[in-house]
Amino acid sequence: QGTQIFLKLMPNVFLPHPDSLLLANSIKIKEGEDVCDLGLGSGILAITAAKLGASRVYGIDTNKNAVKNSLENARLNKIDKKCFFFYGRWFEPFANKKLDVIITNPPQIPGKSKSEKSYFREATEAGADGTEPTIFILNKAKKRLNKDGRLYLVIKEWMDYKKVISEMEKIYRCRMIAET
Repeated sequence: QGTQIFLKLMPNVFLPHPDSLLLANSIKIKEGEDVCDLGLGSGILAITAAKLGASRVYGIDTNKNAVKNSLENARLNKIDKKCFFFYGRWFEPFANKKLDVIITNPPQIPGKSKSEKSYFREATEAGADGTEPTIFILNKAKKRLNKDGRLYLVIKEWMDYKKVISEMEKIYRCRMIAET
């Protein structure tokens, strides 16, 4: 979107996936909006939102290294004054905060990971059909969004995406904004 972002990656933090880059290039942020990035990783989505004009950007991750790395990347991009990043699971760190935009590329790999590294399992496992975190977010995000709020998320073909789309259409007015 014409926004230059600098990233450093710490050990045990995922390199931004091409899906996250597609999402970063597709989100629309209005000046002054409050945004939340669920599953920070390197912070690329949160930093993009801040650079596009968000007044406050909240980020949450279950990986302490990701939270630390995202804060470092926010400083590197000179937008750290508007970034507030937390260690926690999904919406736990702030119970009743209302938001204008929620951005996420949640875990979507079906089944159980064989990795011994807990940060990897946490960031990839998504239940038998790959939809558990996505369906959870769809159901919880509606209560967190302001009246005209928006949810941006990635849906991948290897999950039961028809189930996700069906659930999404019950809760939201929705449309596809990008496809690979």
